[in-house]
Amino acid sequence: MKKQNKIFIACDSPNISKVKKIINKTSNTELRIGYKFGLEFLNPKNGRKFVSQLKNKIIKVIIIVLIVKFFEKILKYSESFSSTTDILYFGLSILSICVGYYLLNRK
Repeated sequence: MKKQNKIFIACDSPNISKVKKIINKTSNTELRIGYKFGLEFLNPKNGRKFVSQLKNKIIKVIIIVLIVKFFEKILKYSESFSSTTDILYFGLSILSICVGYYLLNRK
């Protein structure tokens, strides 16, 4: 028996009657068809804006986790700071993290 490839049809419309019409006109027994419902269908008012805001929030959480991990590493090695240049580099690294986080959060 020959394996059929599956065809996906995007139903990215907030109008349910249009989506029903798409499904009715494309359904058949000869092809394997799958339907994709995007955020425009699930959250029609602000689908793309919602995805963009969600992406930005996930990126900010990842950055905060990286900052916390950085401070854990610094505190682990802080006992071995032997010169003023080590403390200066530590201060500059904190400053650069703060400036970067500020630039990410400004509107």
